[in-house]
Amino acid sequence: MNILIPTDLTEESLNSLPRLFNFFKGDETNITLFHAVEPRKSGATLVLNVDDIIYDEAKSALDRFIQENQEKLKTQNINIDVELAYGYFELALNRALDRTKSDMVIMTSKSRHGIDKILERKQTLKFIGELKQPLLIVPYELAYKEINTVAVGLDQKEPMNVDSVAKIEKIASNFGADIKLFHINDQSEKDLSYYDQKIHIGGEDQSIHLKEHQDVTIGIEDWMDENEAEVLSMITHNRNFFSKLLMRSVTRDVTKRNSNILLIITQ
Repeated sequence: MNILIPTDLTEESLNSLPRLFNFFKGDETNITLFHAVEPRKSGATLVLNVDDIIYDEAKSALDRFIQENQEKLKTQNINIDVELAYGYFELALNRALDRTKSDMVIMTSKSRHGIDKILERKQTLKFIGELKQPLLIVPYELAYKEINTVAVGLDQKEPMNVDSVAKIEKIASNFGADIKLFHINDQSEKDLSYYDQKIHIGGEDQSIHLKEHQDVTIGIEDWMDENEAEVLSMITHNRNFFSKLLMRSVTRDVTKRNSNILLIITQ
């Protein structure tokens, strides 16, 4: 599996990386650490361009990090590489994803390019919604815990397609985790027959667990706790919908309040 992890090279960002590596226990994992040197207003120093200095410092920081963690990476069957780029984060990330053929992007909730900042930038929201790759958001404060269950929240307005099923199966397999399906009904839906079906995922036909709660956000949190699920997966129906989705109070609350790992799949 090929994974791309953006880092802003702050101490807290680099310190969080070994914790992210612990999640993977499947076959060989290829991880690319990505950093973008964004354009700055200052043009040049007496000899060197400021961006060139920052680029070299970034490369040194990442090379040093890899060297310090080399033994641990070997024991976890992880290959690690570095992707540095000049340019604005969103555009540079998109190009890096194409070059590295990444299957998934992982972001922590806190950092200059973390999800907390993304939620404040409408343009970045739109960009993230256009990602073809699944996006895994790991709360910065989350203590490491083994991932045993990926819970997929379903909505009949946004049915899961075959491609999304395959992506979830691949990620769950890499975690060595089971998959569970559920739906929170806030009593606004009259016809619930959609949820009577069984969906073939994770190598078996699975039922959709139903839970009623007037507050969808709290209902999701309760269901995750009751079923001891570590990863919450949410499906978006189309790429343009994502920016609107995250601006809605329920999903925004889920994203910012969620104490579990969040996996976003865009169809």
